[in-house]
Amino acid sequence: MKFFAYACFFALLPGCAATEDAKAQVGKEADRSRSAPDIINFAPTQTASPSVVDFVKANYGERNSKGQFISDNGIATICAYRVSSADHKSYFAICSTDPQAGIQIDLYITDESADDIVASETGISSHINDVSILEIGAHNLGFSVLDTTINQATKIGKTSLYTARGEKIRIAASFVSLLDNTSTAECKNDPKSCINLRRKLVGATNPAQKNSPLIIVSGKNSAAIEENKKYILPFDEAKKIYVVPSELKRSL
Repeated sequence: MKFFAYACFFALLPGCAATEDAKAQVGKEADRSRSAPDIINFAPTQTASPSVVDFVKANYGERNSKGQFISDNGIATICAYRVSSADHKSYFAICSTDPQAGIQIDLYITDESADDIVASETGISSHINDVSILEIGAHNLGFSVLDTTINQATKIGKTSLYTARGEKIRIAASFVSLLDNTSTAECKNDPKSCINLRRKLVGATNPAQKNSPLIIVSGKNSAAIEENKKYILPFDEAKKIYVVPSELKRSL
């Protein structure tokens, strides 16, 4: 079991196929872990503006009383929204569910009126619809997308940060953000083998600074030992990405 879980953990970047039947519940559990540090979202989701709602209606279907946008292609919701204080652009994510295609996440940056798309990335496949928007420096924003899978009762997660690069939105950082085998028989039979790890990207060290380094906080409970850490991700100007420590890309 340990070999399987760790092998999948290493293979998680860029992805690891898995059976998954808990969907959004897994993402919620990631934030409820008692061993995780005090994590907050520096850029909470706001109520979408009427112009953005009109944009989504035009592209994803009519809106019902539950705030869902219904069309023949499935059900869509605005799963994250925030306006940049730097230039008043709208950042929002659309999470769509389809019985056959699963969950798809589309990311958009538009002008204030939502008439013009500044940058976008569509068709991101995920097992859950967990998207947050946070400060990445100079009061600009980025999308933090969490994806989780379950393999033989071991929960594994990856977080990817998407930022604007011209007219595209691309991955600027990616790291392993969840490993939890506390529900496995291995953990129950041998407490020393239990691992419960949570990591979360919480934003820029200096929101006013362009390309400010980012912060990741981490909490771990392994063999009854609790540990909280903070990681700083510097920006690589040449590659236009954030440098993720190797420790955050592999199992512990």
